[in-house]
Amino acid sequence: MTDIVNHDAHRKSITGIPECVLAEPKTNDQLTQSIIKAVEKNNNVAVTRLSENQALFIDKFCSKYNHDIIFDKYRRTAIIGSYKQNLHSENLIAIVSAGTSDNYIVTEVTFLLRYFGYDAETFSDVGVAGIHRHREALDKIENNSMIKLIIIVAGQEGALFSVISAQTKLPVVSIPTSIGYGFGGKGITALQSALQSCSPGITVLNIDNGFGGAAFAAKLLNLFE
Repeated sequence: MTDIVNHDAHRKSITGIPECVLAEPKTNDQLTQSIIKAVEKNNNVAVTRLSENQALFIDKFCSKYNHDIIFDKYRRTAIIGSYKQNLHSENLIAIVSAGTSDNYIVTEVTFLLRYFGYDAETFSDVGVAGIHRHREALDKIENNSMIKLIIIVAGQEGALFSVISAQTKLPVVSIPTSIGYGFGGKGITALQSALQSCSPGITVLNIDNGFGGAAFAAKLLNLFE
């Protein structure tokens, strides 16, 4: 097997975020090399955007070589190797999602935030189809002084980004999801809605970029630790 992986063992000390492995475009050999090198140098590694077959493959691989592995509930994200959760106790992130269909990204963000050292409080299914629902979630967020940032996860028309952002002083990160169909579907309209929001100061991630949202939130809060 040709050695093509050059794992960055210094990523966390330089950026505050450890190098994580993007599984989606990789062959099993490339995935294996990435995992072995990361675990050798850093004791553990997070792997993102796993396909069903890749999840089965790395589960068997870890079992064969006695590596610990933890999956999120959708088996799209995993942490491999020796891992002890050490959460910062004073800062929280709120994750607000428009619909239950967006939960696969909420799960990825929450899972990776904990790997990066931060806990999150989630508020699910409060989208604009029943616009009154978001108010209870926002009241709880505003009354919790530990929450320093809001991540909003929404597909379809993405209206929730502006609705929440226009009612809070907290920084808002928007993650459009690929939920939606027909003209402007697959996250296109949600992304455009976030980019064109009239509510100023929204940070916009790419479609389904749960990893990017978690990384941004962790890097921002790292400044206050």
